[in-house]
Amino acid sequence: MNSLPLPHTPIQPTPATPADTPTPGSASTAKSRPPRQIHLMPIALLMLAIVVLGAGSYFLRQWQIRRNASVLLVQADDAQAKKETRRELQYLQTYVGLVPSDIETRARYALLFAQQANNPRLREQAYYLIEGALRLLPERADLRRQAINLASALNQPEDAVFHLEALSKAANDQDVKLLLELAENEALRRRWKQAAQWYERATQVAPEQPAAYLAQARIVRNRLKDPKAADQLIARMVANDPDNPSLRVAQAEYLRETDLKANEREEVRKRLVAMAKTNLARMPELVVMAARYEIDSGNIDAARTLLRDGVKAHPKMLPLVQELVRLELRAGRTKEALALLRTVGGELPTLNSDYLTTVELLLETGDRAEARKLIERVLRNEESAPVRDYLDARLAIAEERWLDASKLLQRAREARWLPLELQQTIYLSLARVQREMGNHDRELEAAESALDLNPGYLSSILARADALAALNRDAEALVVYQSLQNRVPEARLAAVGLRMNAMLRRPAGERNWTDIRNQLFEMPVALRASPRFALTSGRLELISGNRKAALTVLQDAYTRHPTEVGLWTLAAIAANEGTASGVKAARTILTEGEKAAGPHIDFVLLNARLDDQEGNTKAAQERLARAEKEALTQPEAEQVIRLRGLAGYFLARGEREHAQSLLERVVEQKPNDLRSWRTLFELSTGSGNPTRMEKVISALEKLEGDEGATWRLGRALLLASTGKSEDRSRAMDWLKEAERRRPRWGKPNLLAGQIAETSGDNDLAITQYKAALERGEVTPTVVARLVRLLSSQRKEGEIENILKQYRDLIPLSTDLVGLSANLALSSPDKSPTKIDDLLKALPEDSREASVQLMRGQILWALKKMPEAEAALRKAVALDGKRPEAHLALVSFLQEGMNKSPEAEIEAASRALPAETMLLTVASCRQITREFEKAEQAYKTALTERPRDAATQRAVASWWIGRGKVSQAEPLLQQLIEREATDPASARWARRSLALATGATGDYEQYKKALALIELNARRGALSPEDQRAKALIQARQPRDRREAVRNLEESFARVLPTANERFFLATLLVANGEWERAKVQFVELRRSRDGQNPLFLAYYIEQLVVHNELAEARNALLLLEKEEPDSLRVVGLRARLLKASKQETEARDSLTAYAQRVQKEPAKLLTVARLTDALGFGETAEPMYREAIAKSMDPSPTKVFPLIQHLGRRGKVGEALDLCEPLRGKVQPLYIAELAVNALRDGKGTAEQCKRVVGWVREFKSKAPTEVFYDLVLANIDDLLGDRKASIAGYRAALERDPRNLLALNNLAVLLALEVRDFEEANSTIEKALQIAGPDPGLFDSQGIIFLARGDHRKAAEVLDQAVRLTPDPASYARLAFAYAKLGEFRAARNALRQADQAGYKPTSLHPLERKAIEDELGKLRGS
Repeated sequence: MNSLPLPHTPIQPTPATPADTPTPGSASTAKSRPPRQIHLMPIALLMLAIVVLGAGSYFLRQWQIRRNASVLLVQADDAQAKKETRRELQYLQTYVGLVPSDIETRARYALLFAQQANNPRLREQAYYLIEGALRLLPERADLRRQAINLASALNQPEDAVFHLEALSKAANDQDVKLLLELAENEALRRRWKQAAQWYERATQVAPEQPAAYLAQARIVRNRLKDPKAADQLIARMVANDPDNPSLRVAQAEYLRETDLKANEREEVRKRLVAMAKTNLARMPELVVMAARYEIDSGNIDAARTLLRDGVKAHPKMLPLVQELVRLELRAGRTKEALALLRTVGGELPTLNSDYLTTVELLLETGDRAEARKLIERVLRNEESAPVRDYLDARLAIAEERWLDASKLLQRAREARWLPLELQQTIYLSLARVQREMGNHDRELEAAESALDLNPGYLSSILARADALAALNRDAEALVVYQSLQNRVPEARLAAVGLRMNAMLRRPAGERNWTDIRNQLFEMPVALRASPRFALTSGRLELISGNRKAALTVLQDAYTRHPTEVGLWTLAAIAANEGTASGVKAARTILTEGEKAAGPHIDFVLLNARLDDQEGNTKAAQERLARAEKEALTQPEAEQVIRLRGLAGYFLARGEREHAQSLLERVVEQKPNDLRSWRTLFELSTGSGNPTRMEKVISALEKLEGDEGATWRLGRALLLASTGKSEDRSRAMDWLKEAERRRPRWGKPNLLAGQIAETSGDNDLAITQYKAALERGEVTPTVVARLVRLLSSQRKEGEIENILKQYRDLIPLSTDLVGLSANLALSSPDKSPTKIDDLLKALPEDSREASVQLMRGQILWALKKMPEAEAALRKAVALDGKRPEAHLALVSFLQEGMNKSPEAEIEAASRALPAETMLLTVASCRQITREFEKAEQAYKTALTERPRDAATQRAVASWWIGRGKVSQAEPLLQQLIEREATDPASARWARRSLALATGATGDYEQYKKALALIELNARRGALSPEDQRAKALIQARQPRDRREAVRNLEESFARVLPTANERFFLATLLVANGEWERAKVQFVELRRSRDGQNPLFLAYYIEQLVVHNELAEARNALLLLEKEEPDSLRVVGLRARLLKASKQETEARDSLTAYAQRVQKEPAKLLTVARLTDALGFGETAEPMYREAIAKSMDPSPTKVFPLIQHLGRRGKVGEALDLCEPLRGKVQPLYIAELAVNALRDGKGTAEQCKRVVGWVREFKSKAPTEVFYDLVLANIDDLLGDRKASIAGYRAALERDPRNLLALNNLAVLLALEVRDFEEANSTIEKALQIAGPDPGLFDSQGIIFLARGDHRKAAEVLDQAVRLTPDPASYARLAFAYAKLGEFRAARNALRQADQAGYKPTSLHPLERKAIEDELGKLRGS
């Protein structure tokens, strides 16, 4: 306890509120204020203030009366952390007014003001502030960059060029980006020759980059009218690196702007056909083979004639008939095929391969009745039962009863005695069934089983290749397809398809379609005549950007194959160029297609997409509603097809509920439709609705039976979703069971990885994600999850291997590009080559909004502002319904370019769908700091969607951010109440409510906050986010800081911390007195890629000095000097180190010498004065203060504040008050009152001086009679005058207005004990303070004073021991020593006294009413 009066504890000015009106907080008088909330970045900057000002533990004492200017920085940092930019700006403005010499903070204020400036008037002011900061800190590139931005925004290219030249000069004219900007600004000024010169310089610095060449050539050709010189520039560019694709692209772009001028198979086929015709009557097999060659060559009519002649000569020859049937089916002539089959159906007395083939062909023609007759003829005896199972399975396949077919085929395959060919057919049929069911792992098993029976069987080889491709094992599949190209022409198309997919996954700049196109057109003529070839060729032309060529191919194909729906729809897509005429052409093709091929759901869906493209959402909705209604009138099979198609459409649009309702209708019609059930399963897992999940899982369990793996996966998901640790353990058991039944299935590994990641077991998560990828779950999401985890462990090499391994199997998604970009940008050298490579993966001309969005964000991070803006605007134009695109653009304009984004916000409000529009607009208004408009948007969103979880979360976050927890609480409670259906939102709501509740500083609220976090723990192990939230809350209570450390360390073991989080842990360890452990964190910080912040190193040096590790401090200071040579921070730390090394003269001389160097820079001189003063060289500091103030050009009267404070500390109270006098009427009265009373207390002012200040304060109070602050100040002065009864009355008056004012409670309790000797009221008063603040060391100290005053030394020792355990305050140690001495425990007393002395104990830190008794006892201890 630092009881009344405390000469060394001044009252500090209070920051301005967001309403621009300074409102004082609780004035600190006899006690230091309650401990501040601990946040990550505020701690960092608070420690910086300690380092720079050299105040050491002085600023950390509990319940200090003074509110020094550094508090404003802490509050500014707190506002920054809460993204309350306006509040942050106001705190900084007040601070800069108080401490104008702090040039770093002036720069921060200028930068923040500039970021807020959204109109010309504010930009002019911002430019003035930035230029002022630059005059003091000319080396600051960020200030220079902001000056450039503002100059550009103000249309002042001359100023922009001035600052650009300064930046470029600093980079020795080697920064190509700056050179390009210079050229662009000169071009804006229409100074073409100068622009060309800067571009020329850029080409010399970066000859491999085409942008400068291209821009220079255009200026030279078009502006300077020298086309020959321009051509030579481009030629020189290419000559630098003829094989560089980007240079060649640039060359092509430039040239476009200028007016340049422009057998054996065939022999075999012939021989076979001739032989077949000659031997028609004797060799029907020859006819079949010749016909196949004709088909391969595209001679379909010739093949049909040949086969018909063969069937005429051999009408009962089934192979001939079957081949002709296949040909007719292939041509879409189902009626002709069926008539042929019926001519032989009655001639099948023997159960042989011909019999089976006929059944299969009947099913293919759709004649299930005839096929069923043949199947029924097969008896179910021991010998034929497997054959009957197979045939029943084939019928089930035709009827799309995939689960029934699977069970029948699995039973049939057990008959190992069946003919080899039939066994192969069974396995191949099973592979097809598993494919349709989506079980590609089991598909591969079945195909490999067939292949094992006959490794050379073509159909088995193809089936294996198809399964590999379905499992995303493209490289393996491609090898197989390539091995079959000469034997199976269709394999060529499959191989080309894989190559096309792989090429699409490459960055646009690396795509080369020439080889693929050549391979495609080298295929046999017969294959080139097929619809599949046309689809592949059309797709190739379409994805390579040749829409006209694609349309030509497809139009020719659908003329020859009019019933192929896919040809019509792909042609419509090719015709749609995104223009009105393109849409019209697409609709024409779809109309013609529907006439030729008949009604099909694909035509409906594509027309609906065209409606959306035209902005006619209502037409699209009506069209889809009609389609849904018509689907219900169709026969079952067609109804299912249409409903599935509609469900897929809505699912792709993100309308999951609608898709689910359609699929539920499908399973009503077909209860055994496993594919639909599985889609419903996927939808239910994303719904967060356990009841819905349970319904689907039960249906799957019934369908799949005991050997089912999908429903086991569902059980695991259901358990994992509860968040309970015991349920997660049971979930892992279910996953092991699923994996045992399907060992090649990757989904159990994927879910196991997610569970492990949630549980914080990152090593297991990495193992499981790798297994999932190896087993076919090769998606950008899985790779991104794995990369994130590897990134958290800083395993860059492994990340590169993963990306390289799966590069050709997945597109380099925007998510992966973002992760990779973050890694590259956070590397020490920012890895420019890697970032350029990543940008190649995001083509500038991409028509994908996500690509442009990510491209814009990366370019913004690289400060390539024009390119970034162009990309972000493209993202909005491509997908105006994407909220994040609008948010990114608004944020960029507001924060990156200092432009008003009003037009973009209005555009967003028109383009976005209703369900996302209001929240997005609200977020935009937050970005632009239009808080009233943001609030209105949030309120409207909540009114329109009162039960929507996303809306409730957004609005609750808004209220919390605005400090209005009471308004957020009902929304958070609603989310918590819906935990059964949305556990994730409930967990988030509890955590958010806990953080908001714990921020109040009230101990009861603190306990409530922890209880909320514990509720999350009861529903499963605490997540890393929960642990860190708990640590932030606990850090506010000194007693619980060790537990906060434990929580942080545990969370760090689960998810690697950021540098700021690690620094926070280090500061907590220092506060806990665990210096050695703190050092470990500082070492880790220096090793980390993002831990090179000079603030961290400066604080580390400060603590090394405090802990007398001077050699290490010197080494660390050398590192800081390399980063910030001769900076004020370095000067201050060097002086502190010299003084700690007993070199006081050298310390003072170093500061004096620096002051002489900066005497023409008053801001720096003032900072040196403060450093000198803080190190105890007050006499040397005073002339520095006076000179700095005299030379300062700052017109603000507050510039004398530092001198007033200094004079008070040196006992020159009269001079200090004389400087305060003229401030009246010019600055806030609060500031004058605080400065004056601090001077009185620090300088032991006289009675007359006290009365002088009382007059001022009473005058101030008359104008603000309800202000508690003035009651506290007057109570302070009464105490100084020795009128403690008046002081007690003053504190009582303060408590009448603010019953929970901790300072008043604390100081009143001490005076009641020491002056009035009313121990009962004193103790009840301090207990009330403890109830409010919790176990605070300062309050324990005060309680110890009360116990000492009433002679209860044992209780005093107990509470004082608690106080020093929480905070090693020297006065508390002195009181503890006194208590032990009175108890006769002299060994403990001497130990406490030694701790007090080591902590810097001074008798003046004791209350005058207790000082003599304690000092007498301590004197005896020292003499003993």
